[in-house]
Amino acid sequence: MTKKRVHESRVRQRQADETRSRIAAGAMQLLSEKGYAGMTVPVVAKAAGVAVPTVYPVFGSKMGIVAELMDRHNRSKKTNKSGRSGEGIER
Repeated sequence: MTKKRVHESRVRQRQADETRSRIAAGAMQLLSEKGYAGMTVPVVAKAAGVAVPTVYPVFGSKMGIVAELMDRHNRSKKTNKSGRSGEGIER
């Protein structure tokens, strides 16, 4: 997985986090609707409303996107076991 960039500006960091979340959300939607083969980086970028070159620095590759989705899912499961609501993949 690509290491998350840290920005000195709080505004820029928030924007980067929002972009990352939009890409992940678009990828999750596509994965559930079209499967892995249908979840191409260009289609993910379009679903997230970003340019294709924006996806690569954020996730590195299609597998980087999938790794992020798995991490979010695992964090959500851990959070739900502790009794708090989690972020990430909807059930």
